[in-house]
Amino acid sequence: MFSTIYLPRVSNKKSLGDKRQSLRLLLLTLILCGYVGCASLEGDPVDSSDSILILPDGKFDTGYYSNLAMELEGDFVSTLSINVTGLNEEELESFMDRSILRVIAEQQVKMAKGQLNEKRLHLNLTAGEVTFLGKNVVERDSEQFLVVKFSVLAETLVTHKELKEEGISPADLENTTHSVIVPADPRNLFERAGKSCAEGFDHNALNAANYFYYFAPTKPECTIPMSADSSFNVRTLLPQVETFPEYDRLTEDGIIEVSVIFGAYTDQEPPGSDWGVMMWRSYAANLRVSGWKMVEGSSVGQRYRRVINGLVEEIDLLSPMDLYAHQNTDAIFTDLLQSKELIVYNGHSFYGSLDALNRVTSYPLERYQILFMNSCWSYEYYTKQVFTHKATELDPTGWRDADVVNNTTYAYFPQMSTSTHKIMSNLLAGAESLGVDDEGRRFSWQNIIGIMNDEAMGICPEDADPSDCRHYRPKRAHEVYGVSGVRGNLFKPAR
Repeated sequence: MFSTIYLPRVSNKKSLGDKRQSLRLLLLTLILCGYVGCASLEGDPVDSSDSILILPDGKFDTGYYSNLAMELEGDFVSTLSINVTGLNEEELESFMDRSILRVIAEQQVKMAKGQLNEKRLHLNLTAGEVTFLGKNVVERDSEQFLVVKFSVLAETLVTHKELKEEGISPADLENTTHSVIVPADPRNLFERAGKSCAEGFDHNALNAANYFYYFAPTKPECTIPMSADSSFNVRTLLPQVETFPEYDRLTEDGIIEVSVIFGAYTDQEPPGSDWGVMMWRSYAANLRVSGWKMVEGSSVGQRYRRVINGLVEEIDLLSPMDLYAHQNTDAIFTDLLQSKELIVYNGHSFYGSLDALNRVTSYPLERYQILFMNSCWSYEYYTKQVFTHKATELDPTGWRDADVVNNTTYAYFPQMSTSTHKIMSNLLAGAESLGVDDEGRRFSWQNIIGIMNDEAMGICPEDADPSDCRHYRPKRAHEVYGVSGVRGNLFKPAR
């Protein structure tokens, strides 16, 4: 449930030096906020430096909609072997229903995550369409087993940094096969195997929801039956084209409604020193400095509004304290999904268990939305959850009404205010200018993701004014942002 938003995750901490640097930037922002008054609602756009917005005539970088990673497509092929001894004919027929077997197949796919990560492949954990290649009941040692051969279309990410470390190019991965060891029956593994088939978890942190993350099938004490022929077969690099957010759909009613959520780092009542609280304060300060005014109207959190050239921009900003004060945070998140066009979530991933994203009823019908899941490995956990539940008969991919900005590595709490400010500033500037502004900035997805990754790495954008590069500090560990579902976007700027 989303109400578990305060559960701690696996280690995700920056070095002490990085924390001190981020804290200095935060304090500077708060000091500026204390001396700069809020601008009026109606007025000209606030000038933003090139360190926030993409550069004029920004370079067209077409990785996998990320300048740091590339998406590949392939097939996960495996076999389920499930003990059905004692089931009568009617029960067996019910058990063989495609929808039931699909859920079990998805559970088995997730168990390959750790092994594929070791091969530098970051598998999307929400399976695509399952194709059943064969189903039959066989007898072994006086017991009956349902044996199901299947394949799943799946995407995976690989970062350019990891490829460079291995001395290979993306093309080298095409038409390669990667064998994995997965349980023949993936159901109830935590109860059946416990610690015997898991490693790397914190004391008392292992549970059914995160078991796939720590699954270690080669441990000597791990004796559960494994599938004999499981593999991920990389087939092709996915196409790379310049695309834009659907700015015309965002602005057609004259208002852009946004929700920005900051979750707590701690699993207790968040103190003022919690990183989530500090990032919420920092982002609120950025809003006020950028000409936003706090107004009434939000049932939870604070509402900020400004008007730029007649376009109303409205942000509901939720803090860790707001979430802690409301026990049913699942309902809060569901309401925001149903009512907002841009949703930014900063916090823990909880191993993909934010249930509000996993229900069809959470999403509005035929409304275009952009979601930024700023949490650890959100590409693997949440991307396809959104598309699966936004899909319709006319749009089976779910891409028409959703773009999902995601991360393919750790998300660092001390960076969350900055990354949120980066993406929101550029998306809103793109909406205000319908894609290209008077200075020649092209607010495409490639350019927006590029400047977010430059900031994450601490690298000043190429061709930027040197005076704008003074706050950049190269980082060894950083986020890797990308965006999914945008290959078929239709919006093209008029200039």
